[in-house]
Amino acid sequence: MCPEHRMPIKIIHLYCRVSEDYDGDGGLRSVDDQEQDGREFLATLGPPCCVMVGKVYKDPNLSGWNPKVKRPDFDACMAEVTSGSAAGLWVYDITRFTRKPPEGEQMIRAAEVGVKLFSNNRERDLRRADDLKWFRDRLAAAEYESKLLSERVTRGKRLKATRRGLSNASTRGLGMRGYERKPAGWRKGDPRKMVPDELVQLERTAARQAARVILGGGKINDAVRLVNAAGVTTYYGNEWVPETLTKMFRRPSLAGYVTYEDEIVEGKDLLPEEEWVLDRDTWHDLQDFFAGRRRGPTARVYLLSGLIRCSKCGYPMAGRPFEGKGQYYCRKTPGRKACGGLRINAAYADDKVTKAVLRVLTDERHHAALADSTARVSAERADIMREMRTAKEAFEVAAEAAGAAGDAVGFANFQKGHLNRMSRLQKRLDDLPVEPRKIGYSAAEARALWDDGDLEERRRMVRDAYPLLTLLPARKKGPAALELARFDWDGDSLPDKKRAVSPARVNSWDEW
Repeated sequence: MCPEHRMPIKIIHLYCRVSEDYDGDGGLRSVDDQEQDGREFLATLGPPCCVMVGKVYKDPNLSGWNPKVKRPDFDACMAEVTSGSAAGLWVYDITRFTRKPPEGEQMIRAAEVGVKLFSNNRERDLRRADDLKWFRDRLAAAEYESKLLSERVTRGKRLKATRRGLSNASTRGLGMRGYERKPAGWRKGDPRKMVPDELVQLERTAARQAARVILGGGKINDAVRLVNAAGVTTYYGNEWVPETLTKMFRRPSLAGYVTYEDEIVEGKDLLPEEEWVLDRDTWHDLQDFFAGRRRGPTARVYLLSGLIRCSKCGYPMAGRPFEGKGQYYCRKTPGRKACGGLRINAAYADDKVTKAVLRVLTDERHHAALADSTARVSAERADIMREMRTAKEAFEVAAEAAGAAGDAVGFANFQKGHLNRMSRLQKRLDDLPVEPRKIGYSAAEARALWDDGDLEERRRMVRDAYPLLTLLPARKKGPAALELARFDWDGDSLPDKKRAVSPARVNSWDEW
């Protein structure tokens, strides 16, 4: 209570996020500008001793739409506000607050304990129907605006690469011409300097020398030391390390290629040949070197390597480190027609498959279905083996008869047909799922076996539960998108295969 005016003291927090300016000049309103706007508005609500600014939360240059972006001050602000420690929260505009409706629900929960929202120079009480509708409408409009912009940006990037042959890279590559890094305090519309030609030439020389060191049998560390000794830094001004140099050498743009979504755009050149940092033979040799390089003691076997298949081509997917994280991907290698079209975060896939395996191995529905399907697999395997034995016996009889008659041509024709038949039978045999070691686990037994077992034991449990585990294309943006619907647990989508095992359907469970 304010002793001077005998009024309750209102503490109002401020949340500021960088945004486009609304005064029409096309610039950026910084978080500091937003804070000043907030303080000026709150001063109009009452005497300074009665209306006080609480904590100021700032998230500069952080998207309110991108689900991958973490906003630490937003999370801290919501924790403080929902605790009821303040009378209200001020934001410059709802679009500066969030563009994701689920995040807006936190503010609605805060309103239930009396927290007011101050936005667009107005006070809003989200317990009132009109204000709540206004809030939800603004959130929906912000989400729509962001999705529309995202679609336009995606379409623009695709056309930029596939039609105009231009790069969508956000940073300048080693030895590439371009702008210097944005200086501190830079705002949209401010001028930027081009990288000096002397530095570009220095970087190209260092990159070519480093490539020769690597392809000449030297170590990555030797190439790193060479580049650092030349005085060349990364885009962010840091010294090179093996990981960053390897990642840089993987960029197709160094060889003048245009890419879109990690695929080289055929028929388009980013730069004329004289501007390539590396000639294409050298660049491809580097890619072969990195792909075949042994990882040493840091190499790891991923849980689902070889166990999860690509639904597009049917080939088993491999695990690999990717941008500091693990990833399963359809690996294109010489000699096999893998499509290379699907990938997914390994940690996400491991987590979902682990839960599914433990659930299905202890599910009585699965026990009954698996017992029935295992019996059918065993019967089909026995039929194929019997047919193979019959074919072999027939061939031996025919071979003996042809030898006795001296009919070399007839024997050759019969042998060709026999080999084709045996090949078809062997393929049928190979396509049969591996029969499980055991049918029926208790929850405690499965959990203990998973927790105490080594990686190979866990992989066996995955095979027991889902012998035809398959990854589907993403419905959301990007071939690596994370969503449970991407898992085809029973392999129904696999091309050119016969079904033999039909475990209980995990994706029908209400809990999922």
